[in-house]
Amino acid sequence: MMSNPTRGSTHPSMLCHNLKLVIRGVKFPRNAYVLNFSKHGLSLGMDWISRYKVVLDYDRRMVQLRKGE
Repeated sequence: MMSNPTRGSTHPSMLCHNLKLVIRGVKFPRNAYVLNFSKHGLSLGMDWISRYKVVLDYDRRMVQLRKGE
């Protein structure tokens, strides 16, 4: 069971192994679950956010990522 910030919940219907998320030519691999949330294109889990040291700057509308060492 997985939940979203609006308190909705669902069970994953499928797992996509080794999905390649490519940003400006840099690959950020991950496994992705297919969920039934209608307004989310892709949800990135805390494990992925921690691995790539993601910084969200809401004021400047900017996301920074670092490829793993």
